[in-house]
Amino acid sequence: MKYTYILLIGFFLTTGLFGQEIDNPQVSPEYMVKKINDIRRKGCKCGRKRMKPVQPIKWNGTLYKAAKNYSAYMEKYDHFSHISLSGKNVGDRFDRVGYPFRFSGENIGYGYDDFDSVLIGWLESTSHCKMIMNKDMVDMAIGRYGIYWVQYFGAPQPPGTRRVGTRYTEN
Repeated sequence: MKYTYILLIGFFLTTGLFGQEIDNPQVSPEYMVKKINDIRRKGCKCGRKRMKPVQPIKWNGTLYKAAKNYSAYMEKYDHFSHISLSGKNVGDRFDRVGYPFRFSGENIGYGYDDFDSVLIGWLESTSHCKMIMNKDMVDMAIGRYGIYWVQYFGAPQPPGTRRVGTRYTEN
């Protein structure tokens, strides 16, 4: 009888029948890109501004490495910010992993249990929503470590060019 209760509790926890879906850490990049591209294709409202549809975005493995690194960093230091404790920003993080960016962008999230929930949170934030709808961005990745989420956007430099300076602002 004792084992039956343990099996039932395990069943309810893994199937989400207690009212909250258990996060699947293996949500695929394809799923995340599809959800983001559905929004970008239709357009949406970010705050009070109606955003026009924009071109699709694609997954980028180099940005994924940067997103995983920064989400792990925020978890390790319990530091939720676009700027690291040493003053590094999104551009510095892209440089570190070797993504030669023309444009860079970052959404961060804290405390969300799953991708769909953090996506709703980003869409409810005007500045995060505008980043999702930014027409200049062509690459994307999302990393999660613990309860910290990082969504990176980028556009690489055109061939034959190099960046001579960086500028970073928060909306």
